[in-house]
Amino acid sequence: MPGKRKYGKFLIVLFLTLLIWVWADLQKTETFALTNAAVNVAQSTNANLWVTLEKGSSVNLERIVLKGPASRIDKLKRWIRAGDKLEFEFDAVQENMDDSGNYTLNLLSFLSKHKQLEETGLKVESCIPRKISVTVHKLTEKILPVACFDENKNPITAKIVPPQVKIMVPEDIEGVAGVQLGTAEIKQARASSVQQIPFFELPDGRIIKSNSSVQISLPQKSLLPEMSVTEHRLGCILSQTLLGRFEVKIDNLPDILGAPISIRATDEAKTAYEQMPYQVFLEVYDSDAKATKTISRPLKYNFPEKFIRTEEIELNQQPVEAQFILVPVKPSD
Repeated sequence: MPGKRKYGKFLIVLFLTLLIWVWADLQKTETFALTNAAVNVAQSTNANLWVTLEKGSSVNLERIVLKGPASRIDKLKRWIRAGDKLEFEFDAVQENMDDSGNYTLNLLSFLSKHKQLEETGLKVESCIPRKISVTVHKLTEKILPVACFDENKNPITAKIVPPQVKIMVPEDIEGVAGVQLGTAEIKQARASSVQQIPFFELPDGRIIKSNSSVQISLPQKSLLPEMSVTEHRLGCILSQTLLGRFEVKIDNLPDILGAPISIRATDEAKTAYEQMPYQVFLEVYDSDAKATKTISRPLKYNFPEKFIRTEEIELNQQPVEAQFILVPVKPSD
């Protein structure tokens, strides 16, 4: 019995010793340099404020040195290896930066008291950069004209009712409220009209929407006015195989360039078409080099792509056909 008691005491002492060693190891203080962190403008920031950090909505931090128990450091490392990123939300109101102006944020102080870091149980030793600039704009209600754009942000000629809306924008920034139409919406706006809510896009990409909507209608194809393009240029498209080896001889070139091109278009689309380097193209194929008689081929009309998408321009005649043949270029001596 005495032997068993001594053996039991020995096991208890051993267990307690191991427990102390494990506890001591877990409490060991270490440092860790974090290079995957960012400060972001909080989504909860007052909607009447526009806040930017270093001219954007987010700033990546080059380096943060953290200090704390080894167990906490290990936990953070595992979290980062899993693909997570330590992100700190910046709320201008909480930082007493809710008036329009330029501020400097002391990152060491900001990070040290941030709840995101408190959850890790670690302290900030140092960080790079040490400070970042903060710019705050108060938003105010203004009446802005409304402009229409396609999905690629190209302007569209449209009838917009009402032509102006009230919207919250920075006091010192001017601009227009926009409505953006996709392909299906453009077709609907030509048939009847579509309803859209105008928005204002801030330089950092943030979108502010109006509280009211507008009705948008586009001119129907059949109602596009007839117009003539009297001065136009012809270009030829040949492959590398033909280039330099053959000359394109167009028999009816005076007729092509002398006859005006009849189109239906908006004024803006017509002007853009006239400013294209070439208004018409002749496509020449490699097989044309084998032709033994004059080839007849319709010309391609080089309408600006954005006005084709918005259906603001179309040909109002049958395509003119070019009469041509390829003539071999004599080699120079």
